[in-house]
Amino acid sequence: MFSSLQSRRLLWRTGPLLIYLFSWLVAPALTTVSARPQEAFALPGSYQSADIGTVQTTGTADYQGTTFTVSGSGSDIWLQSDQFQYVYQPITQDGTYVARVASQTAANAWAKSGIMFRDSLDPNAAYALMALTPGFGAAFQWRSATGATSLSVNITSNPPTLPPTDPPTISAPYYVKLIKQGNLVQGLISSDGTNFTKVSAATVNFTSSSIYVGLVVTAHDNSLTNTSTFDDVQFTAASTSSGSLPSPFQTQDIGSVGPTGIASYANGTYALSGSGTDVWNTSDQFRYVYQPLSGDGQIVARVASQENTGGGWAKAGVMIRETLDPSSAYAFAMLTPENGANFQWRTASDIPSTGIGGPSAFVTPYWLKLTREGNLFTAYASSDANTYTVLGTTIIPMANSVEIGLAVNSHDNTQINTSTFDNVTVSNVTATATQTPTPSPTSSVPTPTPTPSISGGALPTGYQAQDIGSVAIPGEATYDSTSNTFNTFSSGTDIWNSNDQFQYIYQTLTGDGSIVARVASQANTGGGWAKAGVMMRETLDPSSAHAFMMLSPGYGTNFQWRPSASSPTFSLGGSASTTAPYWVKLTRTGNFFTGSTSSDGVTYTTVGSVNIPMGSSIYVGLASTSHDNANANITSFDNVAITGSTAPSTTPTTTPTSNGPLPSPYQTQDVGAVNIAGSATYDSSNSTFTLKGSGTDVWDVSDAFRYAYQPINGDATIIAHVLSQDTTGGGWAKAGVMIRESLTSSSAQAMVLLAPSYGANFQWRASAGGTTVSQTGDPSATVPYWVQLTRSGNLFTASTSSDGTTYTQIGTATIPMGSSVYVGLFDNSHDNSLLNTARFDNVSITNTAPTPTPTPTITPSPTPTPSPVPFTGTYLSDLTPASATAGFGSVEKDLSVNLNPLTLRGRVYPKGIGTHAISEIHYTLNGNYSRFLSDVGVDDETGSAGTVDFQVYGDNTLLFDSGVVAGGAPVQTVDVNVAGVNDLNLLVTDAGDGITSDHADWADARLTGSTVTPTPSLPTGITNQDIGTVGAAGSASYDSGTGTFTVQGSGEDIWQANDAFHFVYTSLTGDGEIIARVVSQDNTNAWAKSGVMMRDTLNSDSLFAMQMLTPGNGAVYQWRDTSGPNAQTTTPGTETVPYWVKLVRSGDVFTGYASSDGVNYTQVTSRTIPMGSTIYAGLEVTSHSYGTLNTSTFDNVSISNSTTIQAKPHTAVSAQPLPARKLSFTVAALPVVLNDYRKTILFSLL
Repeated sequence: MFSSLQSRRLLWRTGPLLIYLFSWLVAPALTTVSARPQEAFALPGSYQSADIGTVQTTGTADYQGTTFTVSGSGSDIWLQSDQFQYVYQPITQDGTYVARVASQTAANAWAKSGIMFRDSLDPNAAYALMALTPGFGAAFQWRSATGATSLSVNITSNPPTLPPTDPPTISAPYYVKLIKQGNLVQGLISSDGTNFTKVSAATVNFTSSSIYVGLVVTAHDNSLTNTSTFDDVQFTAASTSSGSLPSPFQTQDIGSVGPTGIASYANGTYALSGSGTDVWNTSDQFRYVYQPLSGDGQIVARVASQENTGGGWAKAGVMIRETLDPSSAYAFAMLTPENGANFQWRTASDIPSTGIGGPSAFVTPYWLKLTREGNLFTAYASSDANTYTVLGTTIIPMANSVEIGLAVNSHDNTQINTSTFDNVTVSNVTATATQTPTPSPTSSVPTPTPTPSISGGALPTGYQAQDIGSVAIPGEATYDSTSNTFNTFSSGTDIWNSNDQFQYIYQTLTGDGSIVARVASQANTGGGWAKAGVMMRETLDPSSAHAFMMLSPGYGTNFQWRPSASSPTFSLGGSASTTAPYWVKLTRTGNFFTGSTSSDGVTYTTVGSVNIPMGSSIYVGLASTSHDNANANITSFDNVAITGSTAPSTTPTTTPTSNGPLPSPYQTQDVGAVNIAGSATYDSSNSTFTLKGSGTDVWDVSDAFRYAYQPINGDATIIAHVLSQDTTGGGWAKAGVMIRESLTSSSAQAMVLLAPSYGANFQWRASAGGTTVSQTGDPSATVPYWVQLTRSGNLFTASTSSDGTTYTQIGTATIPMGSSVYVGLFDNSHDNSLLNTARFDNVSITNTAPTPTPTPTITPSPTPTPSPVPFTGTYLSDLTPASATAGFGSVEKDLSVNLNPLTLRGRVYPKGIGTHAISEIHYTLNGNYSRFLSDVGVDDETGSAGTVDFQVYGDNTLLFDSGVVAGGAPVQTVDVNVAGVNDLNLLVTDAGDGITSDHADWADARLTGSTVTPTPSLPTGITNQDIGTVGAAGSASYDSGTGTFTVQGSGEDIWQANDAFHFVYTSLTGDGEIIARVVSQDNTNAWAKSGVMMRDTLNSDSLFAMQMLTPGNGAVYQWRDTSGPNAQTTTPGTETVPYWVKLVRSGDVFTGYASSDGVNYTQVTSRTIPMGSTIYAGLEVTSHSYGTLNTSTFDNVSISNSTTIQAKPHTAVSAQPLPARKLSFTVAALPVVLNDYRKTILFSLL
């Protein structure tokens, strides 16, 4: 096709005769000619231009004066490959690139015009882009590595708003800027070229120092072109002399951060850029600039500036930290953009953080100071560095040598937060005779306020009161009958996080019900965060699940809840300005708990509703905490009313009046050392047994529990329906059926049990005084549930059932017992200071001995109506998607896109996926599931705003389409067949009207009906279980055809004082060794661990030796001995899977080896660890990431055992004994050989 200039030259050469033809054919080009220069102007300097990727129309670029004019086609700059026109120059330095997008053709709402750093000119190269669009404002995009999927953050207004403005207020002319510091690139925008707002930042893997920078234009429609103009274009190289930190400061990211952080120093100012979800809970993610500190000391810094990321909860401040481990103990004085100054700390590794909020008026620039005196840490804040306000003090047992420095966290792991510090000083105080001594613990802890006398007398009948958790000042509760007022005197740090401390006035509630109260008066303690209100609580354990509608003097009404024992607490704010007197109300309907408030006790406003799976019998009452464990709070309640089925007894379950003696031949007694005598009764009217039992546990080498039993000779089966069970002992109370060799506490035994929080389990002790072993059944099983235990010779089989008809086997165990045993029901509270009540019906014992024991005079009741079957599928949020993109923010697990609880039409969902249109999430199913189910809608956090369309595709076939779903519209339910589907694609579109407020929830998203072939069982003698708190249940299987073990394990780590992992093991007596080849290992963390272990017990804090492989730190030997509670390690290596590992025990010496070929082994180290004679040896896997499973495979696994036998004297003619003989053997059954090695007996004469 002719250009405009070529057409004109043709006219001049052909003369007047062609004027008509020229006017007819080429007239449209005349307009273009009159608007453009006669000739294209050369690009300045080293700039060049090229089309990147496959474009339909060749792009152009020219330069006149100070203006670039760039025209480009192309489908997009997105996904894994790009198509656009690029005007670029090569650079070899970091720096800042800025340009004004003066004009932009609206070829498409997503046409893009902007500036880019790019690794290469390949279409799939890594890049960072700051662009303007005609319809969606400013977009910061990046591709983190060559061939990766692009990601984006876009804003439609400056400053950004939620929800985004529609139509956008950001459009050409507008300034765009990129700042490159190593692999960190920040994108910024400005309306005037002076005051820039950061959009986002990202880490991009540039493969060399020589890259490209320039202007980009794409039409976002390959049939169109986008013509844009740019001026004020400038690249400024970074100074090569600035950036390095002054000695002895160092810097690194702590924890699993998103974009990699950086830190620099110039002219007295430190600039830290960090990402990370938070510095909170049990593990942290942030950027740290630090130096070592020994002994006492302090750090002072002024936070000069701080970006507002993470919903106002970004954190920048000064920190003292015991180690660089993400779960380390620490103290942290920091500022937030919207929540003022705060003091946080973690008193020991791997426990939840605690915090004290300061004044919200404390914002940058502001001074912070953190001091250490012994184990006393104090945080301060100041506006002028002269007068400091104490934020708080705490005692943290830290080592003498720690790390001290500056910390920055973005509170959004997809974002970088940049904060600056100046006036930074670190001073070290060495303890000498001339200096003030470190305060002793008694002088550093505030003296508790004496308990005042609160008016009133005894509580009304049915009410009880007690302190929950570790309170510093004992609480008190009274009742004034003249004014019908309850008065509480309470201390406690808080009702928050994973553990509570407060005073509780309560009674039991069975089934649905409600409580109403007016908080008549409330003292202002704890910085305005004292809490008083109405509560429903599953247990009296400090970490129990609960719902709490409360009032605080400084922060008004809030609805709080903990969805399960020991999980974090969540909150929904009500009215922040409300103060006492005020009415609060809490209602239970099934597992839905609703909190409401009222100013007059008549008209109530719902604050929130949440689904919490609690048992039928719970505790309901009044709760009060001072939020300051050194001071007490006095609160009064009146107009208290509880509706529902309450029990005025001192124990959770009342004893039926018709209870009487047990039917013959049953007997009952406490077994072991119980603190409170138990009991057992029988109600003949409904054939129900009621057991009340105390005891620390039925576990380890000795038991303590209540037993209702009868003697049996020979084989037997016992079946029982566990009707109810109190939740004591942190959810590990146990009730079930048992066969026991004797009535001594250390007897061999087998039992099938239910635990309130841990479901059905099969546990056994194979010999008297041995250690108890456990095998998990259905972890979601709760009362009422059926349990069955069968003895056939020495083989014991455990099974459970939800309906009493169809039983599922948990497992079997071989236990050598005598012919005469004891068979019956047992109950244990798992807390020796409490009684646990459990009820059983449909109890039957059958005996197959020649002379059967008389059958109890109990006739099983008809089969009950089946209980609802617990959900046994897989939640999508527990799986890792193959890919996930969101139109704004990031795809969130179990939270909304704004990091709030998933909420649709007032219902809070604990599980699901939160995202923002336009979103696409792919899961690889491999045909292993039958159905996909989910509730879908626009999250309540947008109000009535937002419109989306939910679509579900299976292998590119549309399975579900919601149509347009608006904010506030009824929830829709997805239920589709995914049998045989390999790729499940969840798509959310913007319904054609832009992405404003399109917060989309896939709530309760789950897969059911797994069609996976049942996992092959482990070899005989091998068992498996999770050790410690893992977050996701592990598993193990064995393929006899290949000799391969596949082990899945979660857990934070095998480290510090407690371990969390999956263990596949057998018992090992005496000396021996274990060998395995680690064939494969998921890279869930550079410190994920897969290897061989010898372990003294199955407790999480047991002594152990372990030779293992890691994805990022090679072959490492780790151990826990008696020198201290924490595990220790050798230096990391470089080995990778597949690799052989070996662990050898000789006496108390444990030696680790590693080998690339299984023949030539290198000793890693040897340690002396005093373990018992009989230990556990096996395979271990931990993901080093709580709740994430790591899959590892092992083959060539063998465990061998050697024992020294003293020979008898030899009666030869000389009458002298021969020397001792040593018998060493490797036998499959002693204890087990895990591969196909031949059984050999090797004798050697010493």
